[in-house]
Amino acid sequence: AHTCVYTCMHVYMCIHVYICVHVHVCTHMCIYVCTYIRVHIHVCVRVCIYACVHIFVCTCVCTYVCVHVYTYMHVYMRVYICVHVCIYMCVCMCAHVCVYIHMCVHMHVCTRVYTHAYIHVCIPVCMCTYVCICM
Repeated sequence: AHTCVYTCMHVYMCIHVYICVHVHVCTHMCIYVCTYIRVHIHVCVRVCIYACVHIFVCTCVCTYVCVHVYTYMHVYMRVYICVHVCIYMCVCMCAHVCVYIHMCVHMHVCTRVYTHAYIHVCIPVCMCTYVCICM
C-alpha cells in the first residue's frame, strides 16, 4: 500500500463589468377567514400576498478573489477534500443614481470519500452585505 498526500492552494483575482436588469414584481392582497366556536373562541386566519414592481438597470464593476485548497490522500481508499473560499466586491451604478456596494464571502467545502460506496458532502456558506446610497 502507498500513501499519497497532495495539497494545492491557489489564489486568483478577476475584474469584470456587467449590466444587470432587475425586475421585481409583487402584489398585496389579504384575506381574513374568521370562525366563531361556541361564541367564546374566535379564530382568525389571515392570508396575505404582497407584490410590487421595481425595475432598475445597473452597471457593475466586480472584483473577486478566490482561494482554493485541494487535498488528496490515498490509503486503500481515496479521500478528496476541497475548500473554496471567494470574496466578491461589487460597485454598481444604477439608473436611479444609486451607488451599490456588494460584498459576498462564499465558502464551499466539499468532501468526497471513495470506498465501495460514494459519499459526497457539500457545505456552501454565503454571507452577503450591501450598501446602497441614493441621491
